[in-house]
Amino acid sequence: MPRLSKTISFLFLFIVTPCFANTYVGEGLAESEKAALNDAYFDLKNLLSDAANPMIDSDMTASIYRKTLTLPIIGEIIKTSTINSLFHTTVEIDRSSLSLYQERIKKTRKEIELLTQNSTPANLLNLLVKINELDGLSIAASLLGNTSISTSSDAEDVVKKTLLNKLKIHGSLDEAITKALQQLNINYGQPILTYPPFTDGSAEITPFSKSVQTLVEKYTGRPTGISENGHSIMGEYEVHDNTILLSLFRFDYKNTPLKSALVILDKKQFSTSNFIPAYGKFTRKLTRGLVLISSKPTPKVPSASHSKEGKKTNQRPLRVSIKTDKGVNGISYFIGESGNLYFKLSEPGHIYIIGHILKKGKTLSYILPLNNDSGTNRFIMKIKQSDAKTWQLLGEFSIDAPLGLEALQIFGSSKHPGNNIPAANYDDMSGLYIIGLNPENTVIALRGLVKLSDSGSKNVVGDEINANRYAEDTMQFTTLSKN
Repeated sequence: MPRLSKTISFLFLFIVTPCFANTYVGEGLAESEKAALNDAYFDLKNLLSDAANPMIDSDMTASIYRKTLTLPIIGEIIKTSTINSLFHTTVEIDRSSLSLYQERIKKTRKEIELLTQNSTPANLLNLLVKINELDGLSIAASLLGNTSISTSSDAEDVVKKTLLNKLKIHGSLDEAITKALQQLNINYGQPILTYPPFTDGSAEITPFSKSVQTLVEKYTGRPTGISENGHSIMGEYEVHDNTILLSLFRFDYKNTPLKSALVILDKKQFSTSNFIPAYGKFTRKLTRGLVLISSKPTPKVPSASHSKEGKKTNQRPLRVSIKTDKGVNGISYFIGESGNLYFKLSEPGHIYIIGHILKKGKTLSYILPLNNDSGTNRFIMKIKQSDAKTWQLLGEFSIDAPLGLEALQIFGSSKHPGNNIPAANYDDMSGLYIIGLNPENTVIALRGLVKLSDSGSKNVVGDEINANRYAEDTMQFTTLSKN
């Protein structure tokens, strides 16, 4: 279709961006080689996503937010060794992978040009796949030092609008999901990791998005952990005057998009409260406000890459991660459910954890006690060498009313965090050590404290060998009602 081709060709813009030129390393330590490899890929995907967040505008769409969670991995270097009878695997991409990304970008753009010549629904769905692949490749390439990002969200909108005139409006979610699974080429009884679709650029899970996830899992089955082939489904939805536009994508284990689905639902079938996030502003700030994921690496000893004892210094940045037994993205729990909380620190050091509650009639921030010490030390956990690099069980938590959003913000430090621990007042009614009643302001204040400490923590002679280094990670989950 010449008109579509002409329109698309003018909607790919190139924006000059900072040159990151970083190395990104995912790390896994487990009892089996396969588990260590899976964990290393999981770690690398999350690292790339966190690194991409500061590049994105605060008003990002759900589509762009989802793309930052699914950046493709190309040209990775995999290394496996053993540490204390455990398999230790790293998956790394660096500037040497950039040429591979650039080649794939050129190839994908040519494929897009060919696909724009035909406007059949099947061809347009393939076009959506390639447009999303191009966006993911461009963002990932910029992290490795590419000086421009090819953005195609407008082109994606053109394709979707063209499809709107060719697709049926479904009166039920069941009918729409059946059609979407056909478009994704997924068979019934084929378990695949499915995330609830996002909307409004927010990590909050609405009842509508949870219904989509539940219905997909009803037909495909729910895998234990990751899918057998590593494939996953992730997407987003847009709310219009009379319709809801649901987009889903199927990805392989390296985040390459394979298939897309686009279905339209009659908005009258759903109440307004079912699909509008209540706390989108906070979730966007928490998710995209990470400033510490590229925390400075362990400094080299002056004029040598070895310490006085002759051992090499670690050149990787400090990393801290947090997750539940349901993972890190698209997490929701029903009232009455329970879950396990896990954390990982990349080297010996310390952690402390801040919680945020945003629910109807209840907004507050608190700090978790992690031991039985007195004073601020009760909020700090020391991580030994034997516990570093592996997921550690922090404890079990239960989900209570009211409904809403909860978030956890974990900070890791190479040394004792000292004065970075915020003042807290114990509340008898909630049983929490409360540090503030405005989570959005608390998030900003906490990051400000760490940034100030991070920039001023050099020792008296001016080198950074003894500087305290910090890292941050966040996780959000939504509490829902089964009714």
